Amino acid sequence: AQAEELMLGLDGINQVATAVGGGHTRFLLTYSPEKPWEGYAQSLVTVDDYRDIPDLIREVEQAMFEMFPEAIVA
Repeated sequence: AQAEELMLGLDGINQVATAVGGGHTRFLLTYSPEKPWEGYAQSLVTVDDYRDIPDLIREVEQAMFEMFPEAIVA
């Protein structure tokens, strides 16, 4: 919930859907699924403009590192 709120507070992000414990099953064909694990989360983010994605990734990664310093954000 904290991570979603953080992302939704950034300009350019308008929707976030997060799955905790595993990936979004509907999208399993496009990536290798992770084994179920309570410490794993995956977020799908909808942005206003695809050209903003590189900057938004940097903002989210930095904010997540500050909020959850032991997390691996990729």
